Amino acid sequence: MNIMEIGKNPNYIGSYDLYDLNVNETTVTIAGFREDNVVTNGQTEKCAVMTFKENYKPMIINPTNKKTLSRLFHTVMGEKMVGHKISIKIEKVKAFGKLFDALRIKETLPAQTEEKCEKCEECGKDIKPIAGMNSAQVAKYTKSKYGYAYCSECAVKAKAEAEKTKENEEEVIDESI
Repeated sequence: MNIMEIGKNPNYIGSYDLYDLNVNETTVTIAGFREDNVVTNGQTEKCAVMTFKENYKPMIINPTNKKTLSRLFHTVMGEKMVGHKISIKIEKVKAFGKLFDALRIKETLPAQTEEKCEKCEECGKDIKPIAGMNSAQVAKYTKSKYGYAYCSECAVKAKAEAEKTKENEEEVIDESI
């Protein structure tokens, strides 16, 4: 059993999702709010949930994040927040005498400017946002995974090449045994 999978909620974003993307912070656009029945430890609870225009799972909005949203937008009316960008980050919080990673909405709004588009180090094309990551985050992720900042097409090729190399290495090991 993969211990990193324990406690993950497949329906809502958590700090582990940002870890999986190899980022500690991301900027998202608010698409809307709703109330969901969320099951935790066998108990069902009604929770406020925020959805995003980007390809991210919805986020359960706890009281701390609700207060941050109301301060940022000077309102408690969700419809006035829709369409605006916010930054979500991982923050260490103390609860029950221990430190935990939690998702927090950043206390300042991100710049509402057009983001610089990174270039692929292989083909030179623009690196497009994908899977909820902006261009810079995709570049950082592919650089950490493959050694180069790749667009999605080149990343697919790099992944295939890495898998082919791994298969060849396994064949060489099998032959030497």
